[in-house]
Amino acid sequence: MNDAGERFHVVHQRVIELLEQGKVVYSRHADEKRALRSISTPDIEHVIRWGQITEVRTSPEYPSPSYTIRGRSLDEENLVCAVAIEGDCLLVVTIHRSHQVRIAQGASL
Repeated sequence: MNDAGERFHVVHQRVIELLEQGKVVYSRHADEKRALRSISTPDIEHVIRWGQITEVRTSPEYPSPSYTIRGRSLDEENLVCAVAIEGDCLLVVTIHRSHQVRIAQGASL
């Protein structure tokens, strides 16, 4: 395992620990998107637990980095979840199906 893989593994263990302790908070954005996209809480938790961290993002606007977790729902649908560790809580930032195309704000087709 390379250094990034080792770090992702350690972070994922902490993410799972917070999930198991029930210390999960959904951002307003995540709540809106999971309702809009009909993605259930058990599906999100399944992705968080059994998926793989594939990316880390940092932003000067947010105090903690966010981690992209890719995995499958309970019925084998590909999902992508972004989470952050905020103190002693796991913050679910957003959730979407991996086939959904995301268009940058202001972009046109």
